[in-house]
Amino acid sequence: MSHKRAFAPLCVALFMLFELSLPIAAWPATPGTAIDVPVLPAPPSMRGVVDTSWRRAATLTLDADFTYRRPASEPTTVYVGQENGYLDVAFVASQSETITQAQVTNGSSVVNDDYVEVALNPQGTHGFAYAFYANPRGTRYQTSTENTAYTPEWSAVGVTTPKGYSVTMRIPLRVVRNGGSSTWRAQFIRYTIATNGLAVWTYAPDASSITDASFYGVLGNVGAQSPVKARPQPRAQPYLLGELTPKVDGGNTSRVGLDASLPITPTASFVTSLHPDYSNVEIDQQTIAPTAFARQYQEVRPFFTQMGSFFDNTFSCSDCPEALYTPAIPVFSQGYAVEGTQGPVNFAAYDAIGDARSDDAQAATYSVDNTNEMWEVALQRVGVNLPGIEDDTTTVNTGYANQQSHFGGYFNLGMDRGTLVTDPQEANYFEGGPLYYTATT
Repeated sequence: MSHKRAFAPLCVALFMLFELSLPIAAWPATPGTAIDVPVLPAPPSMRGVVDTSWRRAATLTLDADFTYRRPASEPTTVYVGQENGYLDVAFVASQSETITQAQVTNGSSVVNDDYVEVALNPQGTHGFAYAFYANPRGTRYQTSTENTAYTPEWSAVGVTTPKGYSVTMRIPLRVVRNGGSSTWRAQFIRYTIATNGLAVWTYAPDASSITDASFYGVLGNVGAQSPVKARPQPRAQPYLLGELTPKVDGGNTSRVGLDASLPITPTASFVTSLHPDYSNVEIDQQTIAPTAFARQYQEVRPFFTQMGSFFDNTFSCSDCPEALYTPAIPVFSQGYAVEGTQGPVNFAAYDAIGDARSDDAQAATYSVDNTNEMWEVALQRVGVNLPGIEDDTTTVNTGYANQQSHFGGYFNLGMDRGTLVTDPQEANYFEGGPLYYTATT
């Protein structure tokens, strides 16, 4: 027997041995994998346990670990259905490690625990993005590019089990601006603190971000039983303040104000605020510790939170200047704005009129994001007018990256002009360069 003939069977044997040593796991779903969301005959059990009321729900599994780029180490099954204008989701997670579930108050700290997440992009890679989180207790948190203070009413219940934990969620379709779409991009995620693992439904080695909707799966037939109106409902939030006090302390006063949002198209709205009386007092009280650095406050006024995600967009930069910081805008008497999306374009513009002061800004971002490439052009202008002082800041941020090679580049520029700019050449900003990234760095 020749050496070549002996070598071939040996290679086959080693290959078979290697194959047997690989972990046995289901092949993860690929981006674009679609499932139709079945209509359930009645609301399923929302006690944190999956019982027979979920038997008609669609079933999928989280088979890939996004963090380590390998099959998920522990199984997670997800059940998805809809009824009466609600999206129903249940997670059943097996976990041998200690379950971290310290948070009992709804809020952003939920992501410091083990958690499960439903990510939704009703208009694909364009439009608004939504994410709903719950820890094993059922403590909730949610985010959206629609509003930086997104706080809709929805429910979640979690319970621990001998094998891990399970969570049930009920999300009203009406709290998601879908633009009339019944085919939504979606991702289902489970995070485990003990292993730092991120189990996902759809997976591609090229994906560099778990929030990139280009690599999500697809939920079809959403709203089949109770279609949600393409155009969201108008929103109005009036308020009345009154004060009874002696004249020496200012006397009796009263004040009426209003925040309102009026839809123009399915994905755009006119926003107004008349005589607002909102402030950052509750945030101020949490940040009174002395510090050598300027404090950065979170905006809580509805007029600005509804537009917060449209401004200060950058593709890449090393030290991005923040051209718009709305907490620096004092109390104003009237505010008018337009915000929304149209295909690949996000846009917003506002004018806030105060006592001898006006603040205005405009922004438009054109972006393309798919499994092959992503690029963006973001234009923004911010103006401030005070007695004797005017300021005008304009920025342009651009960038491109190839999703397969992970090579790209970016270029940003800006300029500040106004009363206090004595030398325009000293008020310009330029930054650019090539970039390279991998799926994990």
